[in-house]
Amino acid sequence: MNHFFLILTLLLSPLVSYAGGTPKTDAEFARLPVYCRVKMHNSSTPAEKKVWRKKLGHGYLHLHHYCYALNFLNHSHQIDKKKANRDALKAALKEIGYVQRHTSKQFALQPEMTYKKGVIYERLGDYSSAMKEYLKGIAINPRIPAFYAALSDLYKKNGDEGEAKNVLKRGLKYKPKSKMLNKRLKKLKNQT
Repeated sequence: MNHFFLILTLLLSPLVSYAGGTPKTDAEFARLPVYCRVKMHNSSTPAEKKVWRKKLGHGYLHLHHYCYALNFLNHSHQIDKKKANRDALKAALKEIGYVQRHTSKQFALQPEMTYKKGVIYERLGDYSSAMKEYLKGIAINPRIPAFYAALSDLYKKNGDEGEAKNVLKRGLKYKPKSKMLNKRLKKLKNQT
């Protein structure tokens, strides 16, 4: 009999993770991107679903896992207990990882998911993994300033202002008018 409960627990444990990330209220859906409501809410029309299926291609099939991750992230900001917060962040990483494994590198949301993973790793205090994610993001699309900004901020946090400046300069080669990058570079130059 004990084996039965062990097997049942092992089979149902992945479902517990998914249930915690599933948005249930209109307020939760309101804090998520529109595509999450379209994919997961029963009020979505077939026409809306068709539009997002066309925009996202094959990745649309797995989109709800990314929506779970975003919902876990939203909940992690509201959780007081440190362990529960870490659990929510780890669950978000797991869901994003699932989508990344089941979609192509060309999936439209890959850069966004990679950035979110970097942010989550930062919040978990794993700066090395965060840096790796930001570097992956730059490799996916070097024209996205947010990756350079986040990477530069991490270098600065670690006391390497020289590398922080270099990262910003690399980003400005692709986006010379980026306010985000120019502002950070100006601030770093003023500090030295």
